[in-house]
Amino acid sequence: MSVAQDQGTGNEEKARGATDESIDDSAGLRYNGPMSLSHLQGYKVLLQYNYRPGREMSYRRFMVNQWLPAMQALGLEPLEIFHTMWGDYPIRQIALYARDWETLQRALTSQEWALWWQRLEQYVTDLSFCVVPARPWFQFCE
Repeated sequence: MSVAQDQGTGNEEKARGATDESIDDSAGLRYNGPMSLSHLQGYKVLLQYNYRPGREMSYRRFMVNQWLPAMQALGLEPLEIFHTMWGDYPIRQIALYARDWETLQRALTSQEWALWWQRLEQYVTDLSFCVVPARPWFQFCE
């Protein structure tokens, strides 16, 4: 899945291959249909965490309305979201995609990243991340 913030005239959507099934939401996120994962060449930032008890709904609002758009502004595109049904692994994993090393470094060393990390910690526990070369299959931190 590919999510991109669209502020253009609409022609950019056609150039990126958007379909008539594109979805807008109130947070300014734009889903442009399936991304071809077989052509990934950048990096994935894999975040893992557990929800804080009783904060699930406020967590979801925060993620959709604030955190994900902030990551897009840093050049990190939301790529995959996984939920662990059972086992000894954090309940949520989010993969953010950076097209190149420079974008990745600029994002992860920014003051904005540190600020949004702190804000996310208000909603989750056991927060960690790793960086891996992007591959078209499920990846996790070891």
